[in-house]
Amino acid sequence: MLLIIGCTTGRPPDDLDRVFVEVRPLDYARRLCRLEPMLERHTCMTEVVSHYREVRGRDRPAQDATEGPFVAFIDDVLYRGRYVSNPFAAAFTVSDGATICRGRYSAFAGDTKPIFRVHCSDGRQGQAQIVLDQTGRNGIGRLSMANGMAGDILFGDAAIPEGFR
Repeated sequence: MLLIIGCTTGRPPDDLDRVFVEVRPLDYARRLCRLEPMLERHTCMTEVVSHYREVRGRDRPAQDATEGPFVAFIDDVLYRGRYVSNPFAAAFTVSDGATICRGRYSAFAGDTKPIFRVHCSDGRQGQAQIVLDQTGRNGIGRLSMANGMAGDILFGDAAIPEGFR
């Protein structure tokens, strides 16, 4: 138990080199709602926090930990999609309606770190890194494209309300 407490104490939510970090509902809300107009941002953030608290308290099947919604903001454009994962491999597919981006990593294919190689249908390439929140079913991450574009990642049923899927 002491080891688990030591892994999260004093770590900011963006420390992607950890196995998991403390991500508060407000951290998800800030990331998801940052593109909302100022007059609507509070309502959006309240919805995200309420959704997280409601969904996190439900008894859900184990399958919810191996697949779910996945959102990426690439250079302030919202991409929506899904992820699938197991302990040794994971993949996601997201789209903004015109461009599709896919990321994957696989220990079976020789990847030594859980860093996703990202390829988009418009030719962009990059990488993404994620970290789980303390529930192990949701999380955040960062995406960096070779052309300098970057953005945030959020994933999981509790982290992403229906309006963002």
